[in-house]
Amino acid sequence: MKKANLFLLLPLFASLSSCTEKKENVTLTFIQHTFRDFADNENNEIYGYYFKNDEIAKTTFVYDYGYYLTQEDMKGFDNRSLNYRVPPLKYGYWSFTFFTTDLDEETGLSKEYLKPMTLTDDMTIHFGIYG
Repeated sequence: MKKANLFLLLPLFASLSSCTEKKENVTLTFIQHTFRDFADNENNEIYGYYFKNDEIAKTTFVYDYGYYLTQEDMKGFDNRSLNYRVPPLKYGYWSFTFFTTDLDEETGLSKEYLKPMTLTDDMTIHFGIYG
């Protein structure tokens, strides 16, 4: 009877050990959305953006798990490293928005800016181009 109980527990231990496997890579996926407007407060201070919930262009970078993403790394996310499409010019020049890490799919509000951090999970980064 004891041997039978041990054999029943082996699959449980095997499944628990697979849950604790360490992740080796983290993916940052940059998605360009259609820029709709700036999000500002009653003092006209910009605190985010409104994007259309679409995907104009996409770029993926892979980092080692636990990599510390620095401000210098973030400066490298630019027109030479990202896939993007330039929208029609309306105001005389084009500009990228800051990178954000959230997107409310109903309203399009995106207000959590990308900042230096230790990468432990896959992330989606949102941005737009206006002009």
